[in-house]
Amino acid sequence: MEIAETEPAAGQAEAAEGPGRGRWLHLGNLAASWSCQLIGIAGSFIVTPALIFGLGEAQYGAWLLVNSFITHLRALDLGMSAGTLRFTAGALARGDQTRLRQIHSSSAMMFAGAASLALLATGILSVLLPRLFPEALAGKGGVIAVLGLAGLLDLLLHPQPASLRARSFYFIPDSVEFLTYTVFKLGLVLWLSRTGISLWLLALLVLAESLVRNLAMTGSALWLCPWTRRPSPRAVDRATVWALAVYGTGTFLIQIGELVRFQLDSAVIGYFLTSEHITVYSIGMRLIHIAYMAIAVIGAMTFPRFAGLHERHDRQGIERLLDKANLTTGLVTGWVLANIAVLGLPFLRLWIRKPWVEEAFLVTQIMLPAYFVALLTIAGEKLLMASGRLRGITALTLAEAAANLGLSIALIGRYGIYGVCLGTAIPMLVFRGILFPFLLRAEAGISLGQWARSHRRSVPLALGYIALLLPLRLLRIEGPVAFVAAGLATSAVFAALVLVAVPEARDELRALLGSRGLPKA
Repeated sequence: MEIAETEPAAGQAEAAEGPGRGRWLHLGNLAASWSCQLIGIAGSFIVTPALIFGLGEAQYGAWLLVNSFITHLRALDLGMSAGTLRFTAGALARGDQTRLRQIHSSSAMMFAGAASLALLATGILSVLLPRLFPEALAGKGGVIAVLGLAGLLDLLLHPQPASLRARSFYFIPDSVEFLTYTVFKLGLVLWLSRTGISLWLLALLVLAESLVRNLAMTGSALWLCPWTRRPSPRAVDRATVWALAVYGTGTFLIQIGELVRFQLDSAVIGYFLTSEHITVYSIGMRLIHIAYMAIAVIGAMTFPRFAGLHERHDRQGIERLLDKANLTTGLVTGWVLANIAVLGLPFLRLWIRKPWVEEAFLVTQIMLPAYFVALLTIAGEKLLMASGRLRGITALTLAEAAANLGLSIALIGRYGIYGVCLGTAIPMLVFRGILFPFLLRAEAGISLGQWARSHRRSVPLALGYIALLLPLRLLRIEGPVAFVAAGLATSAVFAALVLVAVPEARDELRALLGSRGLPKA
């Protein structure tokens, strides 16, 4: 049976469902996505101290070291995920069932090739890493192999969740990830941490979670996306393979740069120092990295809107969206990072209860200014990517990654883990704070004045907010009650500043109060 007879095209489906159902689908996707993120953040805060106490600092550092390398297997995606999603959605919109088969069969073949490379890389890493890091990873070849197999499964079966997302069924893979994470990486890990846990057992849990998650997503795709049921070598199309490869090249190179920027620090520390130092550094980076990932979602949500405005050549619309996105990102960044600066150490004391948390928090403090600057460029980066201008941002990211790695190695001998911090922070400040605005002017025509004006309200407000909170660092905040009270007080100060300085916030508040039948402010 033809796909067009069993599955309406994307535009036809939306029309048939009506605006009400489409709205609920969008809300369901959004709720599932944020739930998945929240459980990951909450799980990290809950599981990390359990693992540190269950494994000890040395073994936990070894776990982080192994994962810093296994994470690089994701780069074998080669940017094909974005291409598969984009071209599948386009074929759905046209109702082109032949094209759908070509895209799925071609991407399935390409991901099978990537999985084969992952298998080879896993074998090499399982032999090489214990020799490179004998103190931390001696006898851990089996752990590395099991974790590599989990990554292989993710690559091999990746076309299925991409097809679900192309049909706007984001809530299905996100819900599956939520459930499997809750069971395997949260519930079972916490239970086993109380009764006895090892790196080998942790690796088996990761493999089991990957197997169950991918089988659930594959079953859902086979049910809801008929074109995924019969991939065939005969349907593989050279032009489609080439299109996927070309589209993914820029994304792949950016992924490589991101991996070097954020994932190789543990390897550098493990090679020159000890696995215990990896643990201290990781805990110091945890709060700020979670903040970065959560705030970056704001930029990610602007990507399709920038793409649509670019297709319509709506220059004024692009500038208005950039202003709005930079305002929102700047305000949220100021609120989150200022609270980390003031309340981060009390939180670490409550969370980890280890004598080295002050050393870890110094890592956090060194990195805060650099991450503040980097987060302010998220919307501009999405503008470049949505308009197809990947060459400049790719070169910038790779150059920053190279500078990061080189400086980290150069400074670690003299400053230890803080040298790695400086090796990450200095390139971030230079490339994102100084060079990126010039790239945006050259690639997208956003002048330096426009870029500065788009931050004219959020950055002064954020800096003023930080200045108001700094005296709180003189207070010793102890216990969960005092911590929560301090967090509520600092948030109330921020809300007051926003309402005074940002008219849009006052308008939103009036609209919210009016919609609930309350007297308007």
